[in-house]
Amino acid sequence: MRLTGNLSISLAFECTKSSKLRVFNFKFLHRCLSTNDFLYETGLSDSEKCTFCKRETETLFHLFWNCESTQLLWSNLVLWLQTCQVLTKNMPLRADTALGMRPDTSKLRLPINFACLVAKYHIWTCKQKECSPHFSSFLRLLKNICEIEKGNKATSKKWELLLPHISQAKQPGASHCCIAM
Repeated sequence: MRLTGNLSISLAFECTKSSKLRVFNFKFLHRCLSTNDFLYETGLSDSEKCTFCKRETETLFHLFWNCESTQLLWSNLVLWLQTCQVLTKNMPLRADTALGMRPDTSKLRLPINFACLVAKYHIWTCKQKECSPHFSSFLRLLKNICEIEKGNKATSKKWELLLPHISQAKQPGASHCCIAM
């Protein structure tokens, strides 16, 4: 997949004020996140297999899109964004949009691109903790970010459609991952 110029790079700056999310997005887009295939090649991992499914080679694309664990998260995200009326039923979430290679440019680009950015970050933090990404823990993370950014006028527009549905999320727990593998 190829990046769509400056739009992909500036995505995080338009969506959030969180330096953590901005740095993560930069590292993701520049392929500076070490997956098991690279770690295995360099002798820093015992296996090149995916942290989640343990079957396929863990590449960036597999980890963030093709793995059955992450596909379940993306499927739940699409259903949730449809409930929030951010996506329509006939509007699929493509890999290049979800992964930030070709960000959404519609009038609802802020909530779509922001939700995808947070989902990618959630997948990455779950990989680091060696636990499966779950939609309920993604919603808790989104709720925490909402609480932090609530008063920021520059990014508040994205919350208008998401906030009523984020409020239904359970209270945040100590961990962003639900089930250790």
